[in-house]
Amino acid sequence: MEKPLDLKTCYTYGPPFIAKYALFHGLHKASSSKYCLESTSKKLPDRLPGHPQTKLDRESIAKFLKKDLTTPKLDRFYHWLWIIATHDSANINSLSLQNVRGREITLTQNPELHCVWHRKRIFLKPIPPFLLSYEFWDTVFTEDFCSDPVGRAAHQSALGFMRTYASLIQHPSDFALATDKGLIPAEQPPAAEGEEPKKITFEDFIAFIESFHGSRVQDGSVSLRYHYGDLRLSRLNFWAKFVLLDFTFEKAYGNYDAYFSRFYGPLLFLFGVINLVMGAMQLGINTEKGGWKHEDWKPLYYTGRVFAVIVLIFISIVIATLLGLFLFMVTREFAYGAKEHRKKLERAQGVLDDEEKGR
Repeated sequence: MEKPLDLKTCYTYGPPFIAKYALFHGLHKASSSKYCLESTSKKLPDRLPGHPQTKLDRESIAKFLKKDLTTPKLDRFYHWLWIIATHDSANINSLSLQNVRGREITLTQNPELHCVWHRKRIFLKPIPPFLLSYEFWDTVFTEDFCSDPVGRAAHQSALGFMRTYASLIQHPSDFALATDKGLIPAEQPPAAEGEEPKKITFEDFIAFIESFHGSRVQDGSVSLRYHYGDLRLSRLNFWAKFVLLDFTFEKAYGNYDAYFSRFYGPLLFLFGVINLVMGAMQLGINTEKGGWKHEDWKPLYYTGRVFAVIVLIFISIVIATLLGLFLFMVTREFAYGAKEHRKKLERAQGVLDDEEKGR
Protein backbone atom coordinates (compact mmCIF):
# COMPACT_ATOMS: atom_id res chain seq x y z
CA MET A 1 0.00 0.00 0.00
CA GLU A 2 1.36 3.42 -0.99
CA LYS A 3 2.06 5.97 1.73
CA PRO A 4 0.28 9.33 1.26
CA LEU A 5 2.72 12.11 0.43
CA ASP A 6 2.95 15.09 2.73
CA LEU A 7 4.54 17.99 0.84
CA LYS A 8 5.90 19.47 4.09
CA THR A 9 7.50 16.24 5.27
CA CYS A 10 11.27 15.93 5.54
CA TYR A 11 11.82 12.65 3.69
CA THR A 12 13.84 10.29 5.87
CA TYR A 13 13.01 7.12 3.95
CA GLY A 14 10.91 5.81 1.09
CA PRO A 15 9.98 7.36 -2.28
CA PRO A 16 8.83 10.98 -2.66
CA PHE A 17 6.62 10.02 -5.64
CA ILE A 18 3.63 7.73 -6.10
CA ALA A 19 3.76 4.50 -8.10
CA LYS A 20 1.73 5.66 -11.11
CA TYR A 21 4.41 8.24 -12.01
CA ALA A 22 7.28 5.71 -12.03
CA LEU A 23 9.18 5.53 -15.33
CA PHE A 24 10.89 2.18 -14.83
CA HIS A 25 9.03 -1.07 -14.21
CA GLY A 26 11.88 -3.53 -14.56
CA LEU A 27 12.04 -4.36 -10.83
CA HIS A 28 9.62 -6.01 -8.43
CA LYS A 29 9.77 -7.40 -4.92
CA ALA A 30 11.60 -10.71 -4.68
CA SER A 31 9.78 -13.94 -3.98
CA SER A 32 12.74 -15.37 -2.03
CA SER A 33 14.34 -14.03 1.13
CA LYS A 34 17.81 -14.12 -0.43
CA TYR A 35 17.15 -10.99 -2.50
CA CYS A 36 15.06 -7.92 -1.78
CA LEU A 37 14.26 -7.31 -5.45
CA GLU A 38 14.10 -9.22 -8.71
CA SER A 39 14.65 -7.92 -12.22
CA THR A 40 12.29 -8.66 -15.10
CA SER A 41 15.37 -9.50 -17.18
CA LYS A 42 15.33 -13.20 -18.10
CA LYS A 43 19.13 -13.36 -18.39
CA LEU A 44 19.98 -11.60 -15.11
CA PRO A 45 16.96 -11.66 -12.79
CA ASP A 46 19.15 -11.30 -9.68
CA ARG A 47 21.16 -8.28 -10.92
CA LEU A 48 20.51 -4.54 -10.76
CA PRO A 49 19.34 -3.26 -14.19
CA GLY A 50 22.10 -1.29 -15.87
CA HIS A 51 24.64 -2.60 -13.36
CA PRO A 52 24.94 -6.37 -13.84
CA GLN A 53 27.91 -6.56 -11.47
CA THR A 54 25.62 -5.71 -8.53
CA LYS A 55 23.40 -8.38 -6.99
CA LEU A 56 19.95 -7.48 -5.68
CA ASP A 57 20.56 -8.31 -2.03
CA ARG A 58 20.60 -5.49 0.52
CA GLU A 59 24.30 -5.69 1.35
CA SER A 60 25.40 -5.51 -2.31
CA ILE A 61 22.96 -2.68 -3.02
CA ALA A 62 24.17 -0.68 0.01
CA LYS A 63 27.81 -0.99 -1.10
CA PHE A 64 26.90 -0.03 -4.65
CA LEU A 65 24.83 3.01 -3.63
CA LYS A 66 27.62 4.29 -1.39
CA LYS A 67 29.99 4.27 -4.35
CA ASP A 68 27.53 5.35 -7.04
CA LEU A 69 25.62 8.16 -5.32
CA THR A 70 27.37 9.58 -2.25
CA THR A 71 29.75 12.56 -2.42
CA PRO A 72 32.02 12.38 0.66
CA LYS A 73 34.58 14.90 -0.66
CA LEU A 74 31.99 17.57 -1.44
CA ASP A 75 30.23 16.91 1.87
CA ARG A 76 33.56 17.63 3.61
CA PHE A 77 33.77 20.80 1.50
CA TYR A 78 30.33 21.94 2.69
CA HIS A 79 31.37 24.72 5.10
CA TRP A 80 33.58 26.26 2.39
CA LEU A 81 31.32 25.90 -0.63
CA TRP A 82 29.90 29.40 -0.08
CA ILE A 83 33.26 30.71 -1.37
CA ILE A 84 32.90 28.66 -4.55
CA ALA A 85 29.21 29.04 -5.44
CA THR A 86 25.92 30.67 -4.45
CA HIS A 87 24.36 28.92 -1.45
CA ASP A 88 21.22 27.97 -3.36
CA SER A 89 20.31 24.44 -4.40
CA ALA A 90 18.25 25.83 -7.30
CA ASN A 91 21.32 27.58 -8.75
CA ILE A 92 21.47 25.05 -11.59
CA ASN A 93 21.21 26.12 -15.22
CA SER A 94 18.85 24.11 -17.39
CA LEU A 95 20.40 22.00 -20.15
CA SER A 96 19.40 24.44 -22.89
CA LEU A 97 20.93 27.33 -20.94
CA GLN A 98 24.12 25.32 -20.43
CA ASN A 99 24.18 25.00 -24.22
CA VAL A 100 23.65 28.73 -24.70
CA ARG A 101 26.64 29.40 -22.42
CA GLY A 102 28.80 27.24 -24.64
CA ARG A 103 29.16 24.31 -22.25
CA GLU A 104 29.30 20.86 -23.76
CA ILE A 105 27.47 18.15 -21.82
CA THR A 106 29.99 15.52 -20.73
CA LEU A 107 28.70 12.31 -19.17
CA THR A 108 30.33 11.08 -15.97
CA GLN A 109 29.64 8.23 -13.57
CA ASN A 110 31.45 10.02 -10.75
CA PRO A 111 28.79 11.56 -8.44
CA GLU A 112 31.37 14.08 -7.16
CA LEU A 113 31.47 15.65 -10.65
CA HIS A 114 27.72 15.85 -11.22
CA CYS A 115 26.73 19.50 -11.94
CA VAL A 116 30.38 20.60 -11.88
CA TRP A 117 31.58 22.69 -14.82
CA HIS A 118 35.01 23.52 -16.21
CA ARG A 119 35.60 25.99 -19.04
CA LYS A 120 33.41 24.72 -21.90
CA ARG A 121 32.22 21.49 -20.27
CA ILE A 122 29.52 20.61 -17.76
CA PHE A 123 29.77 17.17 -16.16
CA LEU A 124 26.48 15.35 -15.61
CA LYS A 125 25.72 11.90 -14.25
CA PRO A 126 22.89 10.13 -16.12
CA ILE A 127 19.88 8.98 -14.11
CA PRO A 128 20.30 5.25 -13.47
CA PRO A 129 17.11 3.30 -14.36
CA PHE A 130 16.61 1.97 -10.82
CA LEU A 131 16.05 5.51 -9.48
CA LEU A 132 13.03 5.76 -11.79
CA SER A 133 11.50 2.68 -10.15
CA TYR A 134 8.92 2.97 -7.38
CA GLU A 135 9.65 -0.61 -6.27
CA PHE A 136 13.32 0.22 -5.77
CA TRP A 137 12.65 3.28 -3.61
CA ASP A 138 9.94 1.52 -1.63
CA THR A 139 11.82 -1.76 -1.09
CA VAL A 140 15.41 -0.55 -0.62
CA PHE A 141 15.00 2.80 1.12
CA THR A 142 13.02 1.43 4.04
CA GLU A 143 12.95 2.98 7.51
CA ASP A 144 15.29 0.26 8.77
CA PHE A 145 17.76 0.74 5.88
CA CYS A 146 17.79 4.53 6.25
CA SER A 147 18.35 4.36 10.02
CA ASP A 148 21.87 3.11 9.27
CA PRO A 149 24.38 5.92 8.46
CA VAL A 150 25.36 4.35 5.13
CA GLY A 151 21.73 3.84 4.10
CA ARG A 152 20.74 7.33 5.23
CA ALA A 153 23.61 8.88 3.25
CA ALA A 154 22.59 6.91 0.15
CA HIS A 155 18.93 7.97 0.47
CA GLN A 156 19.83 11.65 0.99
CA SER A 157 22.23 11.55 -1.95
CA ALA A 158 19.60 9.90 -4.17
CA LEU A 159 17.05 12.60 -3.28
CA GLY A 160 19.56 15.40 -3.88
CA PHE A 161 20.76 13.90 -7.15
CA MET A 162 17.23 13.52 -8.50
CA ARG A 163 16.35 17.03 -7.35
CA THR A 164 19.03 18.46 -9.66
CA TYR A 165 17.14 17.08 -12.64
CA ALA A 166 14.09 19.14 -11.68
CA SER A 167 16.28 22.17 -12.52
CA LEU A 168 18.22 20.64 -15.42
CA ILE A 169 15.09 19.61 -17.35
CA GLN A 170 12.39 22.29 -17.37
CA HIS A 171 11.47 22.66 -21.05
CA PRO A 172 10.92 20.35 -24.04
CA SER A 173 14.30 21.46 -25.42
CA ASP A 174 15.98 20.35 -22.18
CA PHE A 175 14.21 17.00 -22.40
CA ALA A 176 15.31 16.54 -26.02
CA LEU A 177 18.92 17.25 -25.06
CA ALA A 178 18.72 14.85 -22.11
CA THR A 179 17.42 11.95 -24.19
CA ASP A 180 19.85 12.70 -27.02
CA LYS A 181 22.84 12.73 -24.64
CA GLY A 182 21.69 9.63 -22.75
CA LEU A 183 20.99 11.39 -19.45
CA ILE A 184 17.58 9.73 -19.17
CA PRO A 185 16.19 6.58 -20.83
CA ALA A 186 14.29 7.13 -24.07
CA GLU A 187 11.64 4.54 -23.22
CA GLN A 188 10.15 2.52 -20.40
CA PRO A 189 10.83 -1.22 -20.49
CA PRO A 190 7.69 -3.40 -20.55
CA ALA A 191 6.15 -3.93 -17.12
CA ALA A 192 5.11 -7.47 -18.00
CA GLU A 193 5.97 -10.12 -20.55
CA GLY A 194 4.31 -9.54 -23.91
CA GLU A 195 3.97 -5.77 -23.50
CA GLU A 196 5.72 -3.31 -25.79
CA PRO A 197 8.24 -0.74 -24.48
CA LYS A 198 6.61 2.64 -23.95
CA LYS A 199 8.29 5.84 -25.07
CA ILE A 200 8.91 8.34 -22.27
CA THR A 201 7.46 11.74 -23.15
CA PHE A 202 8.27 15.16 -21.74
CA GLU A 203 4.94 15.14 -19.92
CA ASP A 204 5.71 11.74 -18.36
CA PHE A 205 9.07 12.95 -17.11
CA ILE A 206 7.74 16.20 -15.67
CA ALA A 207 4.95 14.34 -13.83
CA PHE A 208 7.66 12.14 -12.27
CA ILE A 209 10.36 14.73 -11.54
CA GLU A 210 7.96 17.28 -10.00
CA SER A 211 7.93 15.11 -6.88
CA PHE A 212 11.64 15.95 -6.43
CA HIS A 213 11.21 19.71 -6.86
CA GLY A 214 12.84 21.90 -4.22
CA SER A 215 9.44 22.94 -2.89
CA ARG A 216 8.82 19.30 -1.92
CA VAL A 217 12.25 17.78 -1.33
CA GLN A 218 13.93 20.48 0.74
CA ASP A 219 17.51 20.81 1.95
CA GLY A 220 16.79 18.95 5.17
CA SER A 221 16.13 15.80 3.15
CA VAL A 222 19.26 15.79 0.98
CA SER A 223 23.00 15.39 1.52
CA LEU A 224 25.13 18.48 2.18
CA ARG A 225 26.56 18.68 -1.34
CA TYR A 226 23.09 19.20 -2.79
CA HIS A 227 22.47 22.30 -0.68
CA TYR A 228 24.37 23.91 -3.57
CA GLY A 229 23.81 23.79 -7.33
CA ASP A 230 26.36 24.15 -10.13
CA LEU A 231 29.99 24.22 -8.94
CA ARG A 232 33.11 25.44 -10.74
CA LEU A 233 35.92 22.89 -10.96
CA SER A 234 38.74 25.45 -11.10
CA ARG A 235 37.64 26.87 -7.73
CA LEU A 236 37.24 23.40 -6.23
CA ASN A 237 40.77 22.53 -7.37
CA PHE A 238 42.17 25.73 -5.84
CA TRP A 239 40.46 25.35 -2.44
CA ALA A 240 41.05 21.58 -2.28
CA LYS A 241 44.63 22.34 -1.21
CA PHE A 242 43.35 23.99 1.97
CA VAL A 243 40.09 22.12 2.68
CA LEU A 244 40.90 18.56 1.59
CA LEU A 245 44.69 18.91 1.93
CA ASP A 246 44.95 17.49 -1.58
CA PHE A 247 46.69 18.88 -4.66
CA THR A 248 43.48 18.90 -6.72
CA PHE A 249 39.82 18.04 -6.31
CA GLU A 250 39.77 16.44 -9.76
CA LYS A 251 42.40 16.55 -12.51
CA ALA A 252 41.23 18.81 -15.31
CA TYR A 253 44.30 18.24 -17.49
CA GLY A 254 45.78 15.02 -18.80
CA ASN A 255 49.36 16.17 -19.36
CA TYR A 256 51.91 18.76 -18.26
CA ASP A 257 51.77 21.07 -21.29
CA ALA A 258 47.99 21.50 -20.93
CA TYR A 259 48.40 22.18 -17.20
CA PHE A 260 51.15 24.80 -17.57
CA SER A 261 49.71 26.42 -20.71
CA ARG A 262 47.01 28.11 -18.58
CA PHE A 263 49.76 30.26 -17.02
CA TYR A 264 51.12 31.49 -20.37
CA GLY A 265 48.45 34.11 -21.11
CA PRO A 266 48.48 35.92 -17.73
CA LEU A 267 52.29 35.80 -17.52
CA LEU A 268 52.78 37.13 -21.07
CA PHE A 269 50.33 39.96 -20.34
CA LEU A 270 52.12 40.80 -17.09
CA PHE A 271 55.56 40.73 -18.71
CA GLY A 272 54.24 42.92 -21.54
CA VAL A 273 53.02 45.56 -19.05
CA ILE A 274 56.34 45.45 -17.18
CA ASN A 275 58.22 45.83 -20.47
CA LEU A 276 56.15 48.89 -21.42
CA VAL A 277 56.72 50.53 -18.02
CA MET A 278 60.47 49.88 -18.13
CA GLY A 279 60.64 51.11 -21.73
CA ALA A 280 58.88 54.35 -20.79
CA MET A 281 61.29 54.88 -17.89
CA GLN A 282 64.28 54.20 -20.14
CA LEU A 283 62.97 56.66 -22.72
CA GLY A 284 62.48 59.37 -20.11
CA ILE A 285 65.94 58.88 -18.61
CA ASN A 286 67.77 58.81 -21.96
CA THR A 287 66.17 61.88 -23.55
CA GLU A 288 68.57 64.72 -24.24
CA LYS A 289 66.91 67.09 -21.79
CA GLY A 290 66.09 64.45 -19.25
CA GLY A 291 69.33 62.50 -18.89
CA TRP A 292 70.09 60.85 -15.62
CA LYS A 293 72.47 63.70 -14.68
CA HIS A 294 69.64 66.22 -14.91
CA GLU A 295 68.60 67.10 -11.37
CA ASP A 296 64.85 66.92 -12.04
CA TRP A 297 65.10 63.38 -13.49
CA LYS A 298 67.24 61.82 -10.81
CA PRO A 299 64.22 60.50 -8.80
CA LEU A 300 63.02 58.68 -11.94
CA TYR A 301 66.52 57.26 -12.47
CA TYR A 302 66.67 55.86 -8.94
CA THR A 303 63.09 54.60 -9.18
CA GLY A 304 63.98 52.84 -12.43
CA ARG A 305 66.97 51.14 -10.85
CA VAL A 306 64.88 49.86 -7.92
CA PHE A 307 62.06 48.80 -10.24
CA ALA A 308 64.50 46.88 -12.47
CA VAL A 309 65.83 44.97 -9.46
CA ILE A 310 62.27 44.19 -8.29
CA VAL A 311 61.36 42.93 -11.78
CA LEU A 312 64.42 40.66 -11.86
CA ILE A 313 63.52 39.26 -8.43
CA PHE A 314 59.90 38.78 -9.49
CA ILE A 315 60.86 36.95 -12.70
CA SER A 316 63.25 34.73 -10.73
CA ILE A 317 60.46 33.87 -8.26
CA VAL A 318 58.03 33.05 -11.10
CA ILE A 319 60.56 30.80 -12.83
CA ALA A 320 61.50 29.12 -9.54
CA THR A 321 57.80 28.60 -8.67
CA LEU A 322 56.95 27.03 -12.03
CA LEU A 323 60.07 24.86 -11.92
CA GLY A 324 59.28 23.84 -8.33
CA LEU A 325 55.69 23.03 -9.30
CA PHE A 326 56.88 20.87 -12.18
CA LEU A 327 59.39 19.02 -9.97
CA PHE A 328 56.72 18.53 -7.29
CA MET A 329 54.29 17.00 -9.80
CA VAL A 330 56.96 14.69 -11.23
CA THR A 331 58.09 13.63 -7.74
CA ARG A 332 54.50 13.06 -6.60
CA GLU A 333 53.72 10.86 -9.60
CA PHE A 334 56.99 8.95 -9.15
CA ALA A 335 56.21 8.39 -5.46
CA TYR A 336 52.66 7.24 -6.27
CA GLY A 337 53.93 4.85 -8.94
CA ALA A 338 56.58 3.45 -6.59
CA LYS A 339 53.99 3.01 -3.82
CA GLU A 340 51.56 1.13 -6.09
CA HIS A 341 54.40 -1.00 -7.47
CA ARG A 342 55.49 -1.90 -3.94
CA LYS A 343 51.90 -2.83 -3.00
CA LYS A 344 51.62 -5.09 -6.03
CA LEU A 345 54.91 -6.82 -5.16
CA GLU A 346 53.75 -7.30 -1.55
CA ARG A 347 50.45 -8.81 -2.72
CA ALA A 348 52.29 -11.13 -5.10
CA GLN A 349 54.65 -12.15 -2.31
CA GLY A 350 51.67 -12.79 -0.03
CA VAL A 351 50.11 -15.10 -2.62
CA LEU A 352 53.40 -17.01 -2.94
CA ASP A 353 53.67 -17.32 0.85
CA ASP A 354 50.09 -18.67 1.06
CA GLU A 355 50.87 -21.21 -1.65
CA GLU A 356 54.00 -22.31 0.22
CA LYS A 357 52.02 -22.77 3.43
CA GLY A 358 49.38 -24.79 1.61
CA ARG A 359 51.88 -27.32 0.31
